Amino acid sequence: MWHRQHQLGRRTTQLGGGDFGDEPTRRSRSLLFIALGLAHASIEPRVPLWVAENGYAALNPPLAGERRGALSTRTTHPVVFDQLQRLIGTVGGHGALSNPFSAATKGEMYAEVAAILGRDAGAKLLSMSHSCAHVRWAMGTGYPPDTQCGVCFGCLVRRSAFLAAGLDDQTTYLHTAIARDQQPARLRNAARQEILTVRYAGSRGVSAADLLSAGLPADVSLEEALNVAARGLSELAAVVDTAADLARVT
Repeated sequence: MWHRQHQLGRRTTQLGGGDFGDEPTRRSRSLLFIALGLAHASIEPRVPLWVAENGYAALNPPLAGERRGALSTRTTHPVVFDQLQRLIGTVGGHGALSNPFSAATKGEMYAEVAAILGRDAGAKLLSMSHSCAHVRWAMGTGYPPDTQCGVCFGCLVRRSAFLAAGLDDQTTYLHTAIARDQQPARLRNAARQEILTVRYAGSRGVSAADLLSAGLPADVSLEEALNVAARGLSELAAVVDTAADLARVT
């Protein structure tokens, strides 16, 4: 087994001599990561590229009607993988990629880690990982700049996984570490919006229409997709019903 690390940097000018335009979003980073992974996987002997994502987050059914489209990322969605493989195969490239955890929730993945490493070691290792989408929200709060917010979708799924697996979450979250009246306005607003939206989604559930709106490849069972999506949403809904969270948004 090999462990390879690479550092990448962008030139200030394009090959043709023009300047690169500014791109404030990170919309293309996932495609870049997959492309780099496939490039390594294509070196003889060729191997499949595993993109490890829990099944619920991969399907990412919209939590509410207004969350369809760009607000529900499709980075690891089965349709994206299927279309990427078709496209790369058409041009003769190596496009063997799959998600080995597509049938598991994040809580089930955390429980598997604990079963392999032990509960204490598993909790410690998982607490060192990073899930937050708002890596700069800690600026000006006195906490390290990589402190996680605790209320974005990634953080809530992460927290729900610890809860579902019965593991001690040793992560510092801005949402629970800072008193509500001292939190930056954007953190308070995000907490209210995200937590109440997840509560709504938990009471509403996941329907076949939610999953089919984004499509499913022919080799993916709708019944199995609904099953993992329902289990994942159940985990997610449980974390926002804690007294600490509700007290901070009501």
